[in-house]
Amino acid sequence: MTRVGRLGTVVVLLAALAGCGAQQHRPTTGELMSRYFRSTHVRHDLYAGATSADRLAQFAAEGGPEAIVASMFSVYECIDADYLEQQREEERYRTYAGACPTADAQRRAERFAGRDGTVYTRRILIEHHDGSLDLGTVYVPKRRHGGTELVDRDGGEYRSLDDFRQHNATLHGDDWIVTLQQITSVPGHGRIVTVTGHTAPDRRPWLYAGIALALLVLAGAALLVVRAVRRRRTPDPLLERWSA
Repeated sequence: MTRVGRLGTVVVLLAALAGCGAQQHRPTTGELMSRYFRSTHVRHDLYAGATSADRLAQFAAEGGPEAIVASMFSVYECIDADYLEQQREEERYRTYAGACPTADAQRRAERFAGRDGTVYTRRILIEHHDGSLDLGTVYVPKRRHGGTELVDRDGGEYRSLDDFRQHNATLHGDDWIVTLQQITSVPGHGRIVTVTGHTAPDRRPWLYAGIALALLVLAGAALLVVRAVRRRRTPDPLLERWSA
């Protein structure tokens, strides 16, 4: 392998290592909430406005940012999906209550809550990897004498926010969500946090394997170069005999 070839291999290796170490921009809760307050394109949101100014005026009429945030991250009993959509279209009903669960989610939630329990809805603000905003809905079944869990729209059950991030099949590692750290709390308490929608896999084993493979390639190439040099310096006796 020539010097240029070896240099190219090293450059590729370094570029790969730099890419593995790069980190995505981590938005703050304030940044995402500010985007939410001003954006006129938030999926599943009742507070629609033709302009950012209209939207901010609506929020001001509801009590301002603090009141909106408190309302947004609380829990509500669910509302029939068709009725909720009708009220949204007519701009008659503004609430952060979500639509009732799908059949699978309803079954899982009611199984946990029991006959005397209650199934609540909770909203989470999602910034998808393409930059779009969405008000997602999850469900918090609560037993009559205490005890809660989290159920998503697909019927997945989770004990905590970390459990949801590790195992949900809906969100990705480059999505961001704003929600309560105690996401299963009723009516809602604890810090509001911004975290990735899915826990990123540990890339260190792949990184170490890549480094080891690259070193093996470089070592093999160096060995070939050494052998080639030795052949040039040590003539083959058989060739000398026939050339005499």
